[in-house]
Amino acid sequence: MTEPTDIQLSRHQGRGIVVDTAPPRTLMALTVLANGGWWGTRMQDADHVNIAEQVLYKVIGYDPERAALVLELVEDWRTTAGGEQQ
Repeated sequence: MTEPTDIQLSRHQGRGIVVDTAPPRTLMALTVLANGGWWGTRMQDADHVNIAEQVLYKVIGYDPERAALVLELVEDWRTTAGGEQQ
């Protein structure tokens, strides 16, 4: 099993939240979902988390030691400057 790594986000004037790094597996603190508007996160359905309308993760577990959801990348809709998908 791949170890989770961090999603990296940044805010850009005129663009809003940008997903800079979307690893295949990550952890998400429950407080991030509770404050979803600030982080650009929302539950798309019962087991999928959409981040800034750029990446979609599936909830695959829960890490009780860190009080975090375990997420696996399902879709990545980000594009590069030339318009092609990353």
